[in-house]
Amino acid sequence: MSGVLRLLLASLVYHYDFLVAHLQPNHPLLSTALFVEPGLAASLRLFVICGLESQCLVASGIPPHVELMRQLDKNQKSIQDISSIVLSGLIHVVGTKNKDPKHCFANPLKPQI
Repeated sequence: MSGVLRLLLASLVYHYDFLVAHLQPNHPLLSTALFVEPGLAASLRLFVICGLESQCLVASGIPPHVELMRQLDKNQKSIQDISSIVLSGLIHVVGTKNKDPKHCFANPLKPQI
């Protein structure tokens, strides 16, 4: 929990000027020590590190659920393509035995596949 509180304090210090400019003067946040004590925000600002140099947050790469979603999308597309693949295979097999397989075989099968 202390890590979260440190990040919260760092965010308040970083956004100090914005908060003072945009919050109502009677907002409860402005009655805390950070905003009441003169010079406290300025002294804490020296410890706030922004950008890639921060050691608190470390990028861990692509989350595992993103790769799983990609694979699920790929599987869904494959499942949707199966009916047309099966139908074209059946037409080819029947076409080797009949002269015009599309009229006698494919049209009745399309709604069922």
